[in-house]
Amino acid sequence: QNQLATSAEELESSKKENQLNTQTVNDLKNQLATSAEELESSKKENQLNTQTVNDLQNQLSTSSEELRSSKKENQLNTHTVHDLQNQLATSAEELESSKKENQLNTQTVNDLQNQLATSAEELKSSKEDNELKTQTVNDLKNHLATSAEELESSKKENQLNTQTVNDLQNQLAVNA
Repeated sequence: QNQLATSAEELESSKKENQLNTQTVNDLKNQLATSAEELESSKKENQLNTQTVNDLQNQLSTSSEELRSSKKENQLNTHTVHDLQNQLATSAEELESSKKENQLNTQTVNDLQNQLATSAEELKSSKEDNELKTQTVNDLKNHLATSAEELESSKKENQLNTQTVNDLQNQLAVNA
């Protein structure tokens, strides 16, 4: 009877332990199911992150290529700007030189015009010479008015003024 009582107690204890184990197993199953869901969600998130990283790497690669291309273009543009600045400086020097030459020619023309005015009485003897000189003076005035606008025009005008100066000097020499 004592053994039976002991066995009954042990059986009752075993049942309780079984219930506890069953509860523990159920809890573990639930935890395992939850973990499986979380793992699946994590895998999907990892795939999405991997795709995002790949996309970003592709974008970064494209941006790097565009940056390299932009740097090369900037270097080319900088070189072009320097060339243009040098050309502009040269043109400015040529223009300044031309202006000085124009001023000198203008002064020479004015001097010659003054000399021509003082010898007008002697020059009246030749109507043909007078008409030629009047045309020449008008030409000089027209060329002088446009000399400051363009370098090429100024150079051509310098040539015309120089020729005219020579003609007037020759005429003055003849008149003298």
